[in-house]
Amino acid sequence: MRMTCKLNPCCGDPMRCTGGGEPYRSGHSDDRAVDSFSLTMKEKLAKTRAKGRFGWDDPDDCSIETLSQMLKDHVSKGDPVDVANLAMMIHQRGGSIT
Repeated sequence: MRMTCKLNPCCGDPMRCTGGGEPYRSGHSDDRAVDSFSLTMKEKLAKTRAKGRFGWDDPDDCSIETLSQMLKDHVSKGDPVDVANLAMMIHQRGGSIT
């Protein structure tokens, strides 16, 4: 039986998508929750890119302070996916919430 990739269903290769040569497994509920949530985050990011939003990873276009303020503003809007995506951006840039 062929195992399909749960992290990136479009590629169909579980070895390529998990990075460590270990196929996706339905392990601990924490892992399943993170995998599911990350797919939702990716979907939201793709929709936002399609609307022309980008540049979070370029310090010349978007500062950590701007991302941090956006995160704070989005907390009150109530969408945890937006908050998570903004937190991811700050984390990937090596920043902290200011």
